[in-house]
Amino acid sequence: MDDGSPRIRAARWVITLGRLYGGLLAVAAAWSLLGVVFLGSPAALVVPLLLTGAAFAWGALVREFEAHRRGAWQLLVGLAAVAAAATVAGWLTGVPVTALGLLSTAADGVLLALLVHPDSREWVARDEPEQLGTAELGSHPGGGQ
Repeated sequence: MDDGSPRIRAARWVITLGRLYGGLLAVAAAWSLLGVVFLGSPAALVVPLLLTGAAFAWGALVREFEAHRRGAWQLLVGLAAVAAAATVAGWLTGVPVTALGLLSTAADGVLLALLVHPDSREWVARDEPEQLGTAELGSHPGGGQ
């Protein structure tokens, strides 16, 4: 399996970045909860609740990807592509380019590049029923009929 060529482990990097992003969402939720304490307004609880929900949803998505689920990979690809495209579309329509916007787009681009890397596609294709079915067909006399 190892042909001697150095391969990056794109799928492992996706999981690491996904966990980092989830942690940043959790920090943002905690930080906004601190703001609610200072404001003293129950209506301000909406923001930390939304951020907490996003952190849990993101964590679940990363865990599904880690479990080799193709649907999670597809959703991650879609989210990264839409996030990067939305920022670029904003710039094209006159939204000012900021350092935070550049950093966000770079992070989305890196995540997208890692997701479409053959290593990540192989990661989610590992347990596909089609591959298992064709392997079983070849092992039965008469083509598995």
